[in-house]
Amino acid sequence: MDNYAPVALCRAFVARLTKAQKDVELIEYPNAYHAFDASAYRPPSVLKGAPTTRHCLLVEAEDHQIINRETQRPFSYANSCVEREPIVAYNEAASSQAHAFIWDFLVQIFRLREYLNTDLP
Repeated sequence: MDNYAPVALCRAFVARLTKAQKDVELIEYPNAYHAFDASAYRPPSVLKGAPTTRHCLLVEAEDHQIINRETQRPFSYANSCVEREPIVAYNEAASSQAHAFIWDFLVQIFRLREYLNTDLP
């Protein structure tokens, strides 16, 4: 649903990392726009004039330069694939799920239950 930075780009990145045997996980939240965890975007907002590369096919060249795959030239925000005015919107359910996931992840990674010696949510 994110029309600012669509999840398809993340899926491709995660696929490359997985192929390289990196420990990575992608979690997608249905019906979530960009900035879904920012309650300031309730109601949804259009980012007037903001650019989005959601329809650009970008690749990284061997010299680490970002290339527009359609033109085979270095990417520029002047490229015709760049669009404007994406939507940002708060999604309470997605925000709650993301915060719970992050909390659980941090508790596990930093072994917080052991250090705090208390019952955490």
